[in-house]
Amino acid sequence: MKLNRQSMGRPALLLFMAAMLALVAAQAAMAQQAESELPKGKQTSLGLYVTAQQAWEMWRGDPQNIKILDVRTTEEYLFVGHAEMAWNIPLMSLSYEWDPGRQFFAMTPNPGFLAQVTEVAKPTDTILVMCR
Repeated sequence: MKLNRQSMGRPALLLFMAAMLALVAAQAAMAQQAESELPKGKQTSLGLYVTAQQAWEMWRGDPQNIKILDVRTTEEYLFVGHAEMAWNIPLMSLSYEWDPGRQFFAMTPNPGFLAQVTEVAKPTDTILVMCR
């Protein structure tokens, strides 16, 4: 069964979003300890960073409820490499249309991103997001 915004219904979607916000708050508390150990360039303003080692330990301790979400393009996922347990759900995709002003290919948002995430993760799961 595929889950999407329409099949979940408004109450379930609101519950999912509330669970995600609670998860972010919990991750922020865990990350505060790690933040002091990180170089300034890797610290986020919200303190939501975990190291690769911490992510591995979290996933290994509870692989059914910890989801590793790789939001890079499919090309990056395939050709640069990825964590074996990571789900690739690109947030953006290459349009293959050259942007002469920016001097690279334009990116387009993935319109099915939320629906794809809800297919692999339950509202109670912890989602660790990785990108390049």
